[in-house]
Formats: sequence, C-alpha cells, structure tokens
Amino acid sequence: MAVLSADMAANIEQRQVDAWRRLSPVERLRLVSDISLARSIPTPHT
Repeated sequence: MAVLSADMAANIEQRQVDAWRRLSPVERLRLVSDISLARSIPTPHT
C-alpha cells in the first residue's frame, strides 16, 4: 500500500482508506466539495 501521509500510523491510514471506500460516490463528491469550499473561505489574519 502506498503511504498517504508520512506522519500517520499505518493502521490509522488504513482505517481512513477503508472508510473512504465505504462511501458512496455521492458521499465522496459531497465530502470533496465541502473541503474545497472550506479552503476557499478567507481566514482573518491574527
């Protein structure tokens, strides 16, 4: 299996991959869309 994140334990990474695989295509699309929207919201500079 490819390493997705060098700072994550392999068993946790596998759990995340398994959870992703259980999502329906619509759930995956919604999740990616929500993440993209969240990243585009400007954050105040502190």
